[in-house]
Amino acid sequence: MDLASQHLGEVSTFLELIESVPPELIDLQGDDFLRFVTARHKLKTTVAKWASGQAWPFGPDYSMGGVHPIATLTELMERCPDTTVAPNTPDLLFVRNVKMRAILRRDLSDAEADLEHRDYKSATVLAGSIIEAFLLEAIERRKPGTRTNAVNRWIARGGNIFIAPPKPPKTLPAAVDEWSLAQMVEVAAELDLLFSRYRECGACLPSLPEPDSSRS
Repeated sequence: MDLASQHLGEVSTFLELIESVPPELIDLQGDDFLRFVTARHKLKTTVAKWASGQAWPFGPDYSMGGVHPIATLTELMERCPDTTVAPNTPDLLFVRNVKMRAILRRDLSDAEADLEHRDYKSATVLAGSIIEAFLLEAIERRKPGTRTNAVNRWIARGGNIFIAPPKPPKTLPAAVDEWSLAQMVEVAAELDLLFSRYRECGACLPSLPEPDSSRS
């Protein structure tokens, strides 16, 4: 799609929106960041040319794969996060997966902000998903045999008595990420990762949404 100087208002507004985004939210690396800078420069050049009265073509850029700079910027911005991480957010260095650590730090920062703004529902959901991710990390660090022994001890005690009907499971999936939050809490307690008094609280909770990896 080719645009012309009669579209100066719309294109200028789009450029203002791009330039109003805080730099810390432009979470792009390597070629993607280069594409962002190039497309933004072409946008700024076009706005300046049109504003000075020059007839300046503005269409698909064949140096960028035949994609229009506006389409390029839109695609890249959709991949950037919507919020920044508060500087006092813990680093969570115990989370081994670097990408997941960044996601959890952002979720933790968002949960703190939601709590401060009294958005209790959102804060609770985010906090619950963070706890589930922490439990997953801690349980998966245990040797498979140790995990299996803990699961067997839990099942021998009758399983999770808080979920109706009170029928204990015969086993749990081998993959810990397929367990419910309640099951993670129970097995974590068997592994001495939690105080046993927290079992009842965890058993009354459903599985919560996983951290939003699309925000990375």
